[in-house]
Amino acid sequence: GQSCGTCDDGTTCNSEGQCVAEGCEEDCAGRECGPDPVCGESCGTCDSDEFCTADGHCIARPDTNIEWVRIAGGTFEMGSNDFSWAQPVHSVTVPTFEMTRTEVTVDQYRACVDAGSCSAPDTGTYCNWDKSDRGSHPINCVDWNQAQTFANWVGGRLPSEAEWEYAARSGGRDWKYPWGDE
Repeated sequence: GQSCGTCDDGTTCNSEGQCVAEGCEEDCAGRECGPDPVCGESCGTCDSDEFCTADGHCIARPDTNIEWVRIAGGTFEMGSNDFSWAQPVHSVTVPTFEMTRTEVTVDQYRACVDAGSCSAPDTGTYCNWDKSDRGSHPINCVDWNQAQTFANWVGGRLPSEAEWEYAARSGGRDWKYPWGDE
C-alpha cells in the first residue's frame, strides 16, 4: 500500500515502501524480529512478553512486573520558548517505540542486581536503595551506565531525548504538560 516513488539505481522498493538494496525485499534470513542489519527491513515482531535481541531473536523478558506501553510515532514541536535552554523549538519525527508505564522501582532494579547483571546504586540520605521501606519507590542514585545496563537486561533501551519529550507530552499533543496546559 505504500509507494517509494523513484528509487536510485541498485535499490528497489520493499514491502514497507522503502528503497533498499536489491535482493533485500524479503531478506530476514536467520532473524525472527527487528531490522535486518544489511537491508534495514523489519523481520517481524515478538510477543508482548518477549523482546528482540540485537541478533534478531525473540527471548522472554525477565519477570520484573514492568508494564510496557506502545507509543505510536509522530511529529511534534520539540523544545519550549519558555526556557532559553529548550530553544530553538523545532519539528521532530519519532518512530513508534515502547516505554515502561511507570518509573523503575527499587524492587525491579533489585531483581537485576540479584541476577548479577546490574551493580548496586549509590546509597545516601536521598537514595532509595538502602531503605527497607522503599521497594515500590522509584530507583534513584543510578548513573547512566547502570540505567543502560538495566534497560538492556529487561529487553529495552533508554529513550532518546526526543522520544522522552514526545511521550511526556502525551504522544506529541501540543500541550505544555502531560495533562494539558494548566
